[in-house]
Amino acid sequence: LSGTSMACPNMAGVVALVRQYVKENFKDIADDNVQVAALVNRLLMSTAEPVIAPNGAAYTPRKQGAGLTNVSAAIHAESYLTVDDPAILEAVFAIFKEHYKDIFNFEE
Repeated sequence: LSGTSMACPNMAGVVALVRQYVKENFKDIADDNVQVAALVNRLLMSTAEPVIAPNGAAYTPRKQGAGLTNVSAAIHAESYLTVDDPAILEAVFAIFKEHYKDIFNFEE
């Protein structure tokens, strides 16, 4: 089996493992489900391994997302990527919205 029929249960298991790790090791946010979910997401996205195409180049994020999850890397990460500046997030959103306005419908 392959494809989305196996990706979904696999990711559910990965998220459960990393979520357990976060709740056990980050006691200051363990009771805040929003912060736990955000940290799980940041750890998984920051430690994903890019998928390489046969030509040696990495597939674009449109084809692979952040890459292949790596539970071990996520729970042993010493750092992770995040953007907290609302101005940066708004700028990224504006660029995305402008370039893809004919494809997506955004509600603000």
